[in-house]
Amino acid sequence: MTTSGQPALLRSRTWPPPAPTLHRPHLLHTLLAPDTPHLAALVAPAGWGKTTLLADATTTWTGARGWLTLDPGLRDLTALLEHLRLACAALTDAPAPWTTAEHAVAALHESGPPGLLVLDDVHTLGAGPAADAVTLLLRHQPARLRVLLASRTTPAALLTRRLRGTATQLDADDLRLRTWEVAELARTHGSPVTAREVVALTRRTGGWAAGVELFDLATRRLPASRRRDVAGEGTGLEHEYLSWHVLADVPDATREFLVTTSVLAHLTVARCTALVDGDARQHLDAAQDLGIVSAAPDDPGRFRCTGPLRARLLDALERRDGPARTRALHAAA
Repeated sequence: MTTSGQPALLRSRTWPPPAPTLHRPHLLHTLLAPDTPHLAALVAPAGWGKTTLLADATTTWTGARGWLTLDPGLRDLTALLEHLRLACAALTDAPAPWTTAEHAVAALHESGPPGLLVLDDVHTLGAGPAADAVTLLLRHQPARLRVLLASRTTPAALLTRRLRGTATQLDADDLRLRTWEVAELARTHGSPVTAREVVALTRRTGGWAAGVELFDLATRRLPASRRRDVAGEGTGLEHEYLSWHVLADVPDATREFLVTTSVLAHLTVARCTALVDGDARQHLDAAQDLGIVSAAPDDPGRFRCTGPLRARLLDALERRDGPARTRALHAAA
C-alpha cells in the first residue's frame, strides 16, 4: 500500500519477458492462429515453459497487446483492477478508474482495436474477489480480444469454455520439449551436447524445460564424460527445484499419496486403491488440477507423472519408508 492507502502500482508487472531463444511455431499456431479459439490456457506445474511460450506469443503478435504477471500481492481486488487497467492501456480507451470487476469487463467491451491480453501465473490469485474478477473476464471475454493465460491449476471458467468449444488448453504433455527442441535449446546456450546426451536428457526429463536448463547450469564446466553421466542421472538442482516449486503447491495428503503410488508407472483409481487407503479418485483429481499428473490421450482414467518428478517422489518414498518397505511396494505394484 502507498501512504495514501492505495495499492502500490508496480509497472514491472505489466512488462513481458524478453523474447525467448527457442521458438515453437507449432504451439504458437494453437495460441494465435485466426481459426483457433480466442481463449488459450497453459496449465502445467512449474518449469514447463509456460511463461516462455507466452513471451514468444507476445513477441509474435503484431497488434495491440497487454501483459500482466499476477502474484499474491494482487489478491486485493483494487490492486488487481488498477494493474489490469494499466496492462490494457493499448487495448481500450475507457476512462479510469475501474472500481469493480463488472466495470473493468464493461470497459474492455467498449470500442478498441483487436488485441492480445496475456495473464501469467493466474494460480497465484488463489480464491477470492480477484480470482472471481478473472473468472468474470473469461466468462464475458470481448470478441475482439484474444486472451492467453498460464496457471499451475485449472482456472474455474476454463472447463465451461472448453465444453463450448471456445477455449483451448495445453498441458505439460503438450509443452514438453521434443528431442530436436532440446538440442536447439542446448545449442542456443552454447552447450557442447552430443546427440547421445540429447537423447538421454530428453528421455530422463520427459521434455521438462526446467530440467534441460538445470542440466546446462550444472554441467557447463564439467568434462564431457561427466556430462554424459549427468544427462542420464539428473542433478541435485532438479530435486531442489521440484521440492520448492512443484511439490510445495501440493496438499500434504495428496503429496503423501503421490509418494506412495510413485512405484506405479501409470496411475489408475483401481491400482492406487490397492496400495493406499483413502479416496484415490480425489487425490488423482487434485493432482491433475495442479498439473502434477496428466491423463493418457487414449485413456482419461490412466495418469502418469513426468520422469523427473516420479524420480523425486521415489526418492522421497525410500527416505520415508526405508528400502525394505519400498521394495515391498514395488512388488505389490
